[in-house]
Amino acid sequence: LTFCKRSKEGFPKIIFVATHKDMVSLISKFSFKSYRRKLEDKIQKIFESHAGLKHLEFKPLLFINSTNPKDPEIKELQQRLMKRATEHPRWGEEMPTAWIPLDLQLTMKVEEGTNIISLEQIKSLNSKKKSMALSEKQIVTFLEVQHSLGKLLYFNVENLRDYVIISPAYLVEVLRSIVTEKQFWCKSGRFPRILKIIQETGFIDREDIYHLWTQKEFMHILKYKEYMVDLLVHLDVIIAPRTSFELSSRPLRDVSRFLVPCMITRTNDTKYLEKFRNYNNSIVMAYKFIEEIIPPALSYRFLGSLVTMWHVKQYAFTENKRENTLLFSDLYVVEVGNSHEIAVQVKGNRVVVSLVHTVNKKNIIPTLASSIQECLTTAMLGICQFYSTLSDAQNSSSKHQAMPFEIELGVFCKSDICFFHHNEIRPNSPWFCSQHRKKNEVGYLQAWFSEKLQPLCKLNTYEQLNLSEKLDIDKHDHLQALMMKFNAPEPSDKCLSTCIGNSIDKTGFTSLFMRALAVIRGLGRMALERCPSDKHLRRLVAEFSPGKCRELAIELGLSVNEWENFEYQFQFQIPDDLKLVAIRSCREKSRNFTFHMIVRVLEKLELSHHLLCKVIKNNNTTKQMYTKDELQVLTNWEVISARTKRPPAVVLRDVKPDVSGIPEDTLNNPPSNKLLLDLSNHIGNSSMQLAIELDLDSTTIQQIQYKNKTKLLEQTKEILQIWSYSSSRI
Repeated sequence: LTFCKRSKEGFPKIIFVATHKDMVSLISKFSFKSYRRKLEDKIQKIFESHAGLKHLEFKPLLFINSTNPKDPEIKELQQRLMKRATEHPRWGEEMPTAWIPLDLQLTMKVEEGTNIISLEQIKSLNSKKKSMALSEKQIVTFLEVQHSLGKLLYFNVENLRDYVIISPAYLVEVLRSIVTEKQFWCKSGRFPRILKIIQETGFIDREDIYHLWTQKEFMHILKYKEYMVDLLVHLDVIIAPRTSFELSSRPLRDVSRFLVPCMITRTNDTKYLEKFRNYNNSIVMAYKFIEEIIPPALSYRFLGSLVTMWHVKQYAFTENKRENTLLFSDLYVVEVGNSHEIAVQVKGNRVVVSLVHTVNKKNIIPTLASSIQECLTTAMLGICQFYSTLSDAQNSSSKHQAMPFEIELGVFCKSDICFFHHNEIRPNSPWFCSQHRKKNEVGYLQAWFSEKLQPLCKLNTYEQLNLSEKLDIDKHDHLQALMMKFNAPEPSDKCLSTCIGNSIDKTGFTSLFMRALAVIRGLGRMALERCPSDKHLRRLVAEFSPGKCRELAIELGLSVNEWENFEYQFQFQIPDDLKLVAIRSCREKSRNFTFHMIVRVLEKLELSHHLLCKVIKNNNTTKQMYTKDELQVLTNWEVISARTKRPPAVVLRDVKPDVSGIPEDTLNNPPSNKLLLDLSNHIGNSSMQLAIELDLDSTTIQQIQYKNKTKLLEQTKEILQIWSYSSSRI
């Protein structure tokens, strides 16, 4: 219920049924009624504060004797199920008549004992009724609707779209082959040893999965063994840890070892939290769910997200010197590099995340903390969306979905960790805990939301004057003529302070010099005729709020409906991704999309076209956008930048890292996989921006994002791998 789409009528319904009535048959009729009422009261007490109480149906509570087919309450259950089905809001919805032949043929296949069928077989069945045959696109729509109604299982994703499970109960058999209680284990051969290893460690090898399916009752699965493993991974029943940089982009079928989260039943019996997590070395945040209870499946999937991103920590037990993984039903710990660890607990309706440094929390790298938060939040949102779409695949995109949780920050307050909403944090202000009547310093918790890009250093007035001498520009009339030559409006003071420096004498030579340079660094005549690249658009949209970018996009040809579709698609991603995709869509729709077109729209919206000063980057591509005179000044500027060890002035949105302590040979060598893996931990939700700056084409970026929708770290790893491979071939 946490993730299902709920209706005012109280759907979906959950009907409680008590079994084994035959075991209490000796109770008198009067006592039985009392016993039934007692159980109803217990259920009421358990769920009385649950927001989904109206979805639960347990009065009167049905008691079933499954050994007696003539039990009157079995008949009553059948009638109640039918009644609830006809009351469902979607009951009576019209379906295309063209679907009927294929629907009937699949029903007949199920009755014949067929559980799984290939998409090619479905196409063959469809072609038998030529007058009502569906197109390939219509077949996919038919399957997706039937999936949303629970009549079959079809996942239109890579590796899974070639098969359809036409009898959903068949999946239970597949799950039962791996996830099973000890009393049902096969007692012969390797089978009990394999299942014991799963129970003790949570891990299983691919070959052992295949071996489990050699049992007589599961041999029917072997025909589809690779598909079934892919399906179990998709559903996060089993997890494929691919934490190394080399394995991250390898096909799933190359993975030989899996984690089975739901088989991890042992509770934390270590002193890890007491020993290693404290006020001095840790920062804490939490996902607090609106519902009182967090479904176990959510914690399993969240664990799956963790172990696909980072290595599980090994823990040495002092009594036997044996190392085990820190994976328990109530605690998971993973390692991020050599100095950071992430500990995750499920406590009540909170998923508590602690970032622990091996020495001191002052050494926690802010970009690492914020990237971890972004990766985990995206994963959590993806999990919630996954369960939501399972309940209503066709209508899941009809409107924005509210997050079922809030992000809180945690402080070590007296003997406990206390939490407050992340919006309550104030720079340089303590947070007052009303429960313990204590003020707590919380500034360090801002690391969870730190910015990954820092502004460039700016030139002071002395440096401006020094540069003017080196450029050999010393006359007002030369500068005025230069400004008139480019026929551009004078940049605003705000533009100057951003593009040039933070101290300008508006009455003297320096002011005129800076204004001339600002005009030169604006768009030249040739630039206006060029089509902006993805890099240019990425930098441009960063200057606008989502609302202002919406106005810009609509003026550039995007429809309101298209913008709203993008809003839904990117509702849980950073705003810059939404803005970039929208403006890029405008470029793709227009045959004549140029900087000049953008300038006209900016002027129409009463925005300075000097915003484009922050877009053009001084590299080989943008040098082609300037005339000979403009380029000469820019070249001089580059030379001076090199001599003064300052970044080129036109590189306005890029960080210039301090590499003074790194040997030249190291800078010229390609980065190692270890370095790229470490770097990927600092990117977070900026993977699209990274890909654009590394010159990946938009098609490749879209494929990476689609493939790893909720896995930001996987996106970054694949982007860096593609860049590394292409760079090594140059």
